[in-house]
Amino acid sequence: MANISKKEFQKLAWRANKRLYRLEQYAKRPEYEGITGMGGYRRAQRDILSWRGEGHTRFDTKMPDNPDIARAVLNDMRAFLRSDTSTVKKGIGTKGAVSKYQNIANKFNKTKNTQGKAGDNLSWKEIQAWYTSFNGKKVARLYKDSKAVAMALGEFKRIMRENPKKNLTDFRNELKNNPNLIWSDNDSANEAMKRMIKMNISPKNLFKQR
Repeated sequence: MANISKKEFQKLAWRANKRLYRLEQYAKRPEYEGITGMGGYRRAQRDILSWRGEGHTRFDTKMPDNPDIARAVLNDMRAFLRSDTSTVKKGIGTKGAVSKYQNIANKFNKTKNTQGKAGDNLSWKEIQAWYTSFNGKKVARLYKDSKAVAMALGEFKRIMRENPKKNLTDFRNELKNNPNLIWSDNDSANEAMKRMIKMNISPKNLFKQR
């Protein structure tokens, strides 16, 4: 691999740090709340911690003397800049942190609304929280019908809106007492809801990242 120039290193560091700052500024707006919890920003902060230690939130603009370390840091900065969640607005080679999950939310809501009444619509924040949560990953591994899951999420959201005190035990007891219980008018959504309850997925915590 060719030697890295200090100018190249510094330029990339300034660019990465500028993007980190922009994400932090966008995160202060209600409509963009949570974007610093996404993969790009979160990974960058983890990398910065590993190279610079506690108390630092930006890449060092001074290139390390060790060429191997310099290359490793440079690769981390490049990985961040290439991440589709390192920018809010669409950029070169990226989808944008918000637009990525907004597109998924739009698709989910369209599917849900065209296949029969199935609960509330989902926001991009809820989709992002679900996709990156332990529960979301667990369901994706064990239950492949993503359209049914989308409708189930909307139904659970509706039920929790109408009855905020309802918990996982309540759902389990209802299903135990009546295996043919209908929570949703949509058969696919209803089946997905039953499976998720049997998997101990709490409807109260569907959109909490863990």
